[in-house]
Amino acid sequence: LFTGFIEDWPPDWPLDGTANITLHCVDGFKLFNLNQLNTTLAQEYSGDAINTMLTLIGWPAGDRAVSNGQTLITGNVLTDTPVLQRLQDIANTENGLVFVRGDGALVFQNRHYRLTTSASVTSQATFGDSGVELPYVELKPSYDDNQIWNDVRVTAAGGTEQTASDSTSQTAYGKRTLSKSGLIIADASGGGGSTPDEEAANAAAWLLAIYKEPALRFTSLTIQGHAAPATLWTQILNRTISDRITVLKRPPGGGAAISQECFIESVEHQIGSNIEDWRTTWQLSPTSSLTYWILDSATLSVLDSTTRLAY
Repeated sequence: LFTGFIEDWPPDWPLDGTANITLHCVDGFKLFNLNQLNTTLAQEYSGDAINTMLTLIGWPAGDRAVSNGQTLITGNVLTDTPVLQRLQDIANTENGLVFVRGDGALVFQNRHYRLTTSASVTSQATFGDSGVELPYVELKPSYDDNQIWNDVRVTAAGGTEQTASDSTSQTAYGKRTLSKSGLIIADASGGGGSTPDEEAANAAAWLLAIYKEPALRFTSLTIQGHAAPATLWTQILNRTISDRITVLKRPPGGGAAISQECFIESVEHQIGSNIEDWRTTWQLSPTSSLTYWILDSATLSVLDSTTRLAY
């Protein structure tokens, strides 16, 4: 469930004669933040740039799960730059994810990961409240304006701000601006790719398409291990960030079940002194209702079936 580093061994000696030690642990992010680099980096695609950073600090190759990158990252001169900052800058520029998973491996998922990886494309399990599906003990829904962005502004470092907006959404919900700047996008036009400004414009259009309308969201799901069937324990122990699941909720007043496919965004285990106290909570996000063309894909470049080009 967790591989990382112990920060301290704090003793606790109550007057009743017992002795307790509560270990405070962190994952590899703390190590990455402590390591500062002074070096010159060549431009590389984001996955290669992640691997370069990990190699520079001696992070084992066996403790990496790094996707091939889609964005060409600029070369830079780093001066006292924490490795963690550089890793997060790369992921932010790619519109991907970087995190440490339970076994201690550093994971980088590019922006196509959830569009192409089987565990993200196909639901891995269905959870519901009827006794037919896998059971949950708590489901938190949300329907609000916190994730509406209808004026998106993206700027590559040294480039010109690129914007994408939707007037219909702005009329309905007011102007809501999402800004991303200083992105370390290199010029890939010499190899048939995009200029930094072109990629920034594509990123703005992509983000606008995802966030311009409100949506009912299931934000978290909690399941309990006590007396759970083996099929539920398989989910408790094996699901990870970006896995797709299906969640059903039947309205208390009757009517058709609300069904939503979701991505897992975080995993939290609360484990008591016995197995009855094991509760697992996943933070969730809805999978996008949009589908995209991905060139040369047997399933995601089908004419009249998928309708948008994923940048």
